[in-house]
Amino acid sequence: LTMNSTAVPPTPAVFKSLNLPLQIILSAIMIFILSVSFLGNLVVCLMVYQKAAMRSAINILLASLAFADMLLAVLN
Repeated sequence: LTMNSTAVPPTPAVFKSLNLPLQIILSAIMIFILSVSFLGNLVVCLMVYQKAAMRSAINILLASLAFADMLLAVLN
């Protein structure tokens, strides 16, 4: 394999450009988005899988999409 020797690796100074209060605020926003996404999709999954009246083909598709979105939110 040949490597591109002209590419410049990122320097550690680039990653440390955010000050601590901004890092804390952004982390809190990300945790809030993760929580809302997880809980909202969990409610959709539980509603479809626990109530027999909600188990139509469309609702099962929506529940599987909600489950995939929940996993995506947690793993990212």
